[in-house]
Amino acid sequence: MPIVKLTQQYVNHDLKCPEGKTRIEMCDKDLPGLYIEVRATSPGQGTYYLRYKDTNGKTCHQKLGRTIEATLAEARKQAKALKAEIALGADPRGQEKARKAIPTYAEFFKDHYLPYVKPRKRSWAKDEEMFRLRLDAAFGKHRLNQITRQQIQVLHTSLKNEGLSASTCNHYVKLLKHSLNLAIDWDMLEINPAVRVPLFHEDNKMENYLDDAELERLMLVLQTDGNRAVCRIILFLLSTGARLNEALSAR
Repeated sequence: MPIVKLTQQYVNHDLKCPEGKTRIEMCDKDLPGLYIEVRATSPGQGTYYLRYKDTNGKTCHQKLGRTIEATLAEARKQAKALKAEIALGADPRGQEKARKAIPTYAEFFKDHYLPYVKPRKRSWAKDEEMFRLRLDAAFGKHRLNQITRQQIQVLHTSLKNEGLSASTCNHYVKLLKHSLNLAIDWDMLEINPAVRVPLFHEDNKMENYLDDAELERLMLVLQTDGNRAVCRIILFLLSTGARLNEALSAR
């Protein structure tokens, strides 16, 4: 680990791994903890790192970026900011590990949600189909805490524009909401982004008027079917025009 007075010119022209070595760390003389890792497989470029000790005294390494993507000045600025946060008790590596510990929606759906609902929900196969057809592409690679309400609303609208019925579009949002509620119950998520996503409201009621032949067949069934209680209620409704609750509560 040679200590070098790093300059931008040095970064631009002198990053090479000594012959016989696969990698080398070039430590910055002006900012302790900052170093550039250079690998034999990538001569002329390297990766900025900050070396620090966590609260347990363990040496950790936090990646800051590639030398071809950031200048030395930018790396030093980022390293100084991180050192200040670490001095106040922050742990960048610990935070990164915690972030990666949160599963993606695809991992959660396949490894946690489906095993839970299969013995409890008769329509679990429909949930799996909806995930496979659209939810996987939309959110599968997102970690649970990366899914936003706006993203769900965008998907909801796009499904409507795709030609799906309002009810089907709403089912996708309901499945997201239900599955993410379980993630909260299992301490994998704190806030459900699907909450308060407005659903589509469309009147799906249809009026159908019976012709004489259909009415004759209906009356035959009502007069002969073995379920006499229901038949009498329907006959009463047809004869009086009463509402269903009025017929059911009549004495």
